[in-house]
Amino acid sequence: MKARIFLLALPFALGLSTREADASMYPPSYPTCGIVDTVTTGPFELIRNSVDLYDAHALLTIAYRGYLRDMYPDNEINIYVQLNGNDAFLPASAGTNGDAYVRLDSGPRDCVWCANGGYGGYSVCDGLTFPPYSSGQWVCSDMSPTEAHLF
Repeated sequence: MKARIFLLALPFALGLSTREADASMYPPSYPTCGIVDTVTTGPFELIRNSVDLYDAHALLTIAYRGYLRDMYPDNEINIYVQLNGNDAFLPASAGTNGDAYVRLDSGPRDCVWCANGGYGGYSVCDGLTFPPYSSGQWVCSDMSPTEAHLF
């Protein structure tokens, strides 16, 4: 089926109001540290979680709770995002809080500890070369090409 497209521009002002966010995929079920900013505009809720202020690592969740969700499945919704002068159409996912959402991450994710000697059993550790006397190293996934384009 043809994907339905919704237009959303994301101007990030410095003075976003802060409150507890309830969009899907946020908050996580584990404690986190960071500054969380939220803003609601029309049927959209934007949640920016500054995970690491020194490294400018942030998570951005865009939740949509508009009337068109009653007419089309969430997987047919695409949200137009313009961020840092770059833009992209992003496919939404079905949320658990009555929303369709898009989640973007500007930093590393899915990190695993690869121990020297092959202990741990993660396939991403296969073929790693460790420096002398090293007990191991962290291996993380990077941003997707779309995330790298936007951030």
